[in-house]
Amino acid sequence: MLVRQAIVSTPNSRALKQNELVSCTENIDEELAQSLCQWSPQRNQLAYGQSQSINFYQPRRDTFAISRSVFGELDSNLDGGRRIITHFVLFDRDQLSGYHNNIALVVHVLRSHGLMLFQPNSPVQLPMLEIPERALVEMAEFSRSDFSRATDKIVHAIEIHDEVVILGLKEPLAFLCSFLADLPISNRLDFSFATGLKVTDERRYSFQFFPDEEPELLHDLANRQLRTISLGSNPRSGRSLVTGSLNDC
Repeated sequence: MLVRQAIVSTPNSRALKQNELVSCTENIDEELAQSLCQWSPQRNQLAYGQSQSINFYQPRRDTFAISRSVFGELDSNLDGGRRIITHFVLFDRDQLSGYHNNIALVVHVLRSHGLMLFQPNSPVQLPMLEIPERALVEMAEFSRSDFSRATDKIVHAIEIHDEVVILGLKEPLAFLCSFLADLPISNRLDFSFATGLKVTDERRYSFQFFPDEEPELLHDLANRQLRTISLGSNPRSGRSLVTGSLNDC
């Protein structure tokens, strides 16, 4: 199937505040373009030592956006700072049904086809991307991790707080693959996430993930009074719950 794509960059000048759409397929209208720019991170918003972030949100009713934010080139106009480039892949609702509405599985397919890599000097008009119409494995073949025991707790926390920060995971996509597989298919698109962005008031995700409990991060989360859940180790055994990667789920 063919899906749309777009690339958004942070401004090339400190005087400019808004991100800019630099490349896209021809069938992305102005409203959608503005939403993609708003949901792309600004400068210095990759989180605490992270070099990338995989993100998912719903820019409008039947459009879903998977994106990867990475550092771009050094920019002399930013006093030696680096721009952040965000590559979006856009899906209609029916296009996700072949993947059982499991966004972590879609991300795995995109990455395995090399479709979320940063491409410098991209043309202004991008081609449509071609990806398989469905997953090659059924959901029942996925192994469940220890995280499945926490599904109800996490869903309940999101229902109360809207935003939940999950700490201690080195492989957040492996967690998401298992978490979403334990939910009814009709509910799997209800959650947004970012795996490596700082928490901001402008972009609110159902899940935000941080691999380490850094003092600066914990101080920020405490000030924001956000609900946090630590999944880094099994409290009974001390064993890390992260035993595999997305390929294993």
